[in-house]
Amino acid sequence: MKKSLATLIAIICLPVIAFNSYAAQEWTLTQDNVSLNLKGVSPYVERLSSGADRLYFASEAALPDPIMVMDCVESSCTRKSITSRFGSDATIVTLNNGTRKVFFVEMGPSGKSIKFATLGADGLSHGNAASLDVDGSVVSQNEGAWGVPDAVVLPDGKVRVYWVFKDPASGKPGLPEAVISATSTDATATTFKRDPGFRLTGGYVDTEVLRATDGDWVMIVSTGPGGGTQKLFMATSSDGLAWKVNENSISSPTESALDPTGYEIEKNTWRIYYASAAPGMVVDRTYMLKRATLKLSEVQVAPTPTPTHTPTPSPSASTSQSPTPVESPSVVTKVSATPKVLAKKITITCLKGKTMKTVTAVNPKCPAGYKKK
Repeated sequence: MKKSLATLIAIICLPVIAFNSYAAQEWTLTQDNVSLNLKGVSPYVERLSSGADRLYFASEAALPDPIMVMDCVESSCTRKSITSRFGSDATIVTLNNGTRKVFFVEMGPSGKSIKFATLGADGLSHGNAASLDVDGSVVSQNEGAWGVPDAVVLPDGKVRVYWVFKDPASGKPGLPEAVISATSTDATATTFKRDPGFRLTGGYVDTEVLRATDGDWVMIVSTGPGGGTQKLFMATSSDGLAWKVNENSISSPTESALDPTGYEIEKNTWRIYYASAAPGMVVDRTYMLKRATLKLSEVQVAPTPTPTHTPTPSPSASTSQSPTPVESPSVVTKVSATPKVLAKKITITCLKGKTMKTVTAVNPKCPAGYKKK
């Protein structure tokens, strides 16, 4: 008796390795071809509507005032006369309502404290100063690993102030410096509350937040003096509280680099000023201000394989008195690329006349016209 065989459909899942490439962040700091000839430390820069860069920094030439103000256009800098007494380590923010506030460190009979005041329209004077008045914002006069406030406006309009605080239990042996912060209770930035915990530990100091947007924060920092030659590093965060420091230094090993400050020129490009001195730890040294360009680029790295499954129908069986055997198809693995083993990035220094550039990559090469130092 003939029997009609139903058509057999078999689905065989074949594993396929799909490679999803992603971009890694690569930071480069290139020396600008300018000679500021300014001695000092702890600079803060803001861009004026005239196009000049205004620098507030500590300098012996400013005495008896603890701070000097210079307006610089490339290598040409003009000193400005301040009409109020500023403290050292000045940092300025502009609130959402247009009010500008300056934060600085003031020396007094009771010690050193972080204070803030409303800045005058000319940027050279300010109103009555108030104390930050939170835990850790006042220390004794002989406390070294402390201060250097950095103020920034948050995406919600409030103001956060970061500063260096000595806490031996938080860092590495011999590197007691940590970074703490306080945030204003509202957008008027008149009262502040200490943020719990630490922003950075392990000897990082001199923070400067270069970008503070929802989910995208960028900070440049330096290492403290206790670690030998001071170096510049980049850090990123999604909320400005928990930070991750990139393990590769962006500064040259031929100098001690510290006290960075800067502003964004265009997307992922910043103008940076910092204090520079001879490498190593020298008691008597001369600190000079330098200018550089910082860039963030996206670098494609070896893709990571992600297993997926693609269904493949088997051949249909024929209708006959006896079923015809169907040969099982062989399993095929499709690979769109050969996975690579990621090599560790290294940093080299390249020179072209007076211009110096550091390049960080797996196989770094100097740009055309540059020679490896």
